[in-house]
Amino acid sequence: MTDSQNLTKLKAQLLRELGKKIVDFGKIVLLSTELAKHDPDFVRFSVDAGIISRLGQELVARQETALGELIKNAYDADALEVELTFENAAKAGGRLEIVDNGLGMDREELIDGFMRLSSTEKLREPISPRYKRRRAGRKGIGRFAVERLGRRLQIITQKKGTEKALRVAVDWADFGSGKELATVANRIQEIPKSRDEGTTLIIENLREEWPEDAIKEVYRYVAELTQPFTLRDKRRGKKGHAIEAKFRSDDETDFKVVLNSKTKSEITVIADEQTEILAHALAVIEGYVDHKGFGYWSVVSDKLGINEPILSIGGEQNDDKSPFLNLRNVDFRAYYFIQNVLLPRQLKPVIHKLLASRGGIHLYRNGFRVRPYGEADNDWLGLDASYRARTFLPPHANNNFFGFVEIIDPDGRQFNETSGRERIVENKSFDELTDFVFRVVRAAAQRVASARGKKLFAGQKNWDRKNPAEKIRSATLRLSRALEDARATKVSHTPDAAFADLLEAAEETVAELSLVAREQEELLKEIGMLRVLASLGLVIGEFTHEVTVTLGAAQLTAKTLATSLKRGTKQQKDAEDLRFNVDRFRTYASYFDEAVAENVSRELHPQNLRVVIKRFMETVHPAALAVGIKTQPPIFEGDDSLVTRPMHLSEWASILFNLYSNAHKAIARAGVPGKILLRAGNHNSTLYIEFADNGDGVPPENTELIFRAFFTTSSPPRRRSRDEEEFRGSGLGLKIVKDIVEGYDGAIRLIEPPKTYSTCFRITIPAATEEQLKEYGYKLSLP
Repeated sequence: MTDSQNLTKLKAQLLRELGKKIVDFGKIVLLSTELAKHDPDFVRFSVDAGIISRLGQELVARQETALGELIKNAYDADALEVELTFENAAKAGGRLEIVDNGLGMDREELIDGFMRLSSTEKLREPISPRYKRRRAGRKGIGRFAVERLGRRLQIITQKKGTEKALRVAVDWADFGSGKELATVANRIQEIPKSRDEGTTLIIENLREEWPEDAIKEVYRYVAELTQPFTLRDKRRGKKGHAIEAKFRSDDETDFKVVLNSKTKSEITVIADEQTEILAHALAVIEGYVDHKGFGYWSVVSDKLGINEPILSIGGEQNDDKSPFLNLRNVDFRAYYFIQNVLLPRQLKPVIHKLLASRGGIHLYRNGFRVRPYGEADNDWLGLDASYRARTFLPPHANNNFFGFVEIIDPDGRQFNETSGRERIVENKSFDELTDFVFRVVRAAAQRVASARGKKLFAGQKNWDRKNPAEKIRSATLRLSRALEDARATKVSHTPDAAFADLLEAAEETVAELSLVAREQEELLKEIGMLRVLASLGLVIGEFTHEVTVTLGAAQLTAKTLATSLKRGTKQQKDAEDLRFNVDRFRTYASYFDEAVAENVSRELHPQNLRVVIKRFMETVHPAALAVGIKTQPPIFEGDDSLVTRPMHLSEWASILFNLYSNAHKAIARAGVPGKILLRAGNHNSTLYIEFADNGDGVPPENTELIFRAFFTTSSPPRRRSRDEEEFRGSGLGLKIVKDIVEGYDGAIRLIEPPKTYSTCFRITIPAATEEQLKEYGYKLSLP
């Protein structure tokens, strides 16, 4: 059939379809696309349906990033809360439901927004309509993120003021190569609304597994996006003091994320503001003044074993029983943090950021926030001034707390706002309020400091600072003697239930103290091993200096020998081998000489990971090649800067060589042609390095153990082994890597390896700030 005949046939078919009472829009799109190919004067781009899958894999490389993009979309839609529930997702094939209470979409927004590739909506409207948020999502990445996560999708969305919700079902298998993208149709239905507004994404047949640590990493990523939680809370009434008001705010725009795991019918919260932020507080402080003016407070710290009963606090500092004269119906709660004390390494940056930007104790009257109390630079309780005085030493500045005070005073008998409605009239009730909260905070900080064995006052005398190991041994000895006495009593008398419980608790305490003592001994052993390493470092420094001086001459001699002998002879081949090994040795010596020299100065400098990794790969390539390991060219993802916070160059040498040493041994155990891959990038001001190998892998039961001191898969060292041999097989390698990385607020963990690889370590570490780059005069030009 000729082109002319084809064109005539297509026209006729299209006219017939257009003339039908029930229009088949899919067929019209297909015929129109075919008809356009016969245009004699113009050609048009066409889009293969397989582009959805390809872009999903290339634009969104990681499942954590894909999920982060969907959460950002909820944030951009002015949601106050988004809840994610992973159902049977410990293995691939599970289900994920993402529910937000944002603005939702009508039919036009669904078609022109979500269903349109490369939509310009976020470029045209960079600020959200309801809460005026600056939009965080990348333009048009959301739908590719969904494809990256699972094989099927349901979108259910409803907008305020509409009668029905909309549902669209998508099977990504329909977007196969060879099809025209415009011809793939997805049914849209109107269904009854389940709520007033918001969007639900149901992603089925998840492509990958979602372990708990991966889910928590998503939360940490989102927590750095924006303020992740609000401290406003429903408060329970106390005896004799009924509180019915709920906390709310006329400008409540905080964004809350909850991540759940569902198995069968049981739902478990994996990460939310309570599990990831507030649960890591060193202590929780509460206080209240009842309707008669009597005050009470308490402090609880599971980490320090503090669980004080409710204590009285009176209107007069020297009399805990006296009521406050003017203060009534006040509730107070604060979460107490001390920087770098018992905080998870991965969450330190998030918590520090929140303490700096939103720390302090805020004031609410009848459920509404009263400014500027608790704002930055507003020291209404005098906490910053007290801490700066350094008379009372435990940390108790505003940035040590997330807290709030609630005043219930509907008639304005105690507290009235000023005419500008921005402050409270600072009367006698207000003075008693500040006194009450300050005293509770200070008393709680003192109790925590005492439990930590810290000095309380600058002029404190007879303060006993015992070594932790001494304290443990002393406590264990005292408790052991008390147990012996108790057991003797138990033999001669019949104890009551309380005595039996006490005896059981004491026995458990002895077991715990014994465990801590053993851990202390392990720590001392680790310190001893690190002392061996330090002495070896001095020897290596001297050795590399002397070797570097002589290697130049050796290299020249080897080159002269190789070129002077007759080519093709055994002697000439041996000379070439000698030249190659001298070159390889010189490369190693130069690398370590540079690292040691940098470390001797004891100065920290921002390190460019592009330079660090390339230099490392150039150094190990000849050695790896000699043992049958192929080093892939390193991959640097994105164009962003890969500059760390100030570090020692030698620390990166230690990190990378430890990972290489582990890979080398794993490949040798596997008995396969080896290969190693390094990948690095910058994600939300956090740098990452991934180190993959195809060795024998890490058994699932060892994924956490490998980072512990003295855990090793190597054979035990010989009885007469040299110090350096003992160190190599001691199981400290990954422990040292972990300590270095966490010392800079980073993290290391095992992740799903790339295809054809068996093991992949992922290191994350904060990028250098602009101030640090300026301070060190660092240029961002790439090598």
